[in-house]
Amino acid sequence: MGTIWNGEACVVRQKRRAPNCWQLTLSVPSRAPISPGQFCHIQVDNGTSLILRRPFSYWDASPAGKKAMQVDLLYAVVGRGTGALARKKPRSTVGYLGPLGVGFTPKPAGTYVFVAGGIGIVPFHHFVKRILSKKRRPRVLLLFGGRTRSMLFGIDDFRRLGVETMVATEDGSRGRKGRVTDLLEERILNLDRKNLRVYACGPTGMLDAVVRLARRENLSCE
Repeated sequence: MGTIWNGEACVVRQKRRAPNCWQLTLSVPSRAPISPGQFCHIQVDNGTSLILRRPFSYWDASPAGKKAMQVDLLYAVVGRGTGALARKKPRSTVGYLGPLGVGFTPKPAGTYVFVAGGIGIVPFHHFVKRILSKKRRPRVLLLFGGRTRSMLFGIDDFRRLGVETMVATEDGSRGRKGRVTDLLEERILNLDRKNLRVYACGPTGMLDAVVRLARRENLSCE
C-alpha cells in the first residue's frame, strides 16, 4: 500500500453533471498511487455539525507536478454533508484521507464487462482509462442501470473513450426497462467467454445478483 495522505486538499473546481450530481476536482499534496476501486474520506467541515468524514470513490486521478495529485470525485447530493460539499468554491479546502481500501484487480483480459448501478459507475471511469492506456486495447462493455434516466450521469464520458455502453432504467425512461442485471444476463449469451472478466459496483442487491449469475455461468467476477 502506498502512502496515505491525511490533511487538507484544495478545491480546484466544481462542475454540475446532472440535477443532483457534481464533479469535484481536488489538488492533493501527495503522489501516492491510486488504484481503481479505492476511495477517500472527505471531511467537509471540521466544525461540530459536519465532523464525520464521507467516503467517495475516485472518478479520475492523475499526477499534477512533482508533489501533488489531481483527483476527481463524482458524487450525488443526498444529505447535509454532500450538500455542503456541493457549495465548496475553488481555493477552499476540505479534509482529505486517502487513498483507502483495496482496489479492483486489473488482470489482463480480452473482454471487460463493467456492471454499474447508480453511483457505482464512479470507479469504472478511472479503471477504463487505465485499461485503455495500454498498447493492446481490449473490448470494454459498460452496463449501467439506475432508477430513472437522471441517475445515468457520466455515461457520455465512457462513450467518448470508445467504451460500448448499454443502459437500463427501472422506470423505462431510457434504455431497457428493468434492472442492469437483466442486461448482463442477455449480453453474456452473446459474448465470447474466453478471457472475459466481469467487474461490478453498486447496491448490495445488484451485487448479489451479479455474483449468482457469475457462479452459474462460471465467469471470472470481482
